[in-house]
Amino acid sequence: MWVEGFSTIFRVIHKLFKDGNIPTIDKLEHALSHLPKDKQKLIKAYGKQGAGLDSVLEVLVFGAKEDWERGDFKAVHCNGKWRAIPICTEQDLNWTLAEDMLLD
Repeated sequence: MWVEGFSTIFRVIHKLFKDGNIPTIDKLEHALSHLPKDKQKLIKAYGKQGAGLDSVLEVLVFGAKEDWERGDFKAVHCNGKWRAIPICTEQDLNWTLAEDMLLD
């Protein structure tokens, strides 16, 4: 069940990004609190494993950062519909700023 909770959190993060929001802890908690009870149960199962929402965001940020440092970021994250994201086509990503915004 905790794995399904983990993936549910990632789906909510994806929706926040898709809607043009930055998935800070507060916004993420708010969005998760509005999920159906069965989904909230999965998220609680994930939390019982000793990990919090900050752990999910760390996986997201540090995984993307590793892709960027290896030079794989554009190939992995800037395909199809994501090509429209300015960061993919025009500029470097400020990882310190991303970490500060998402992990604080």
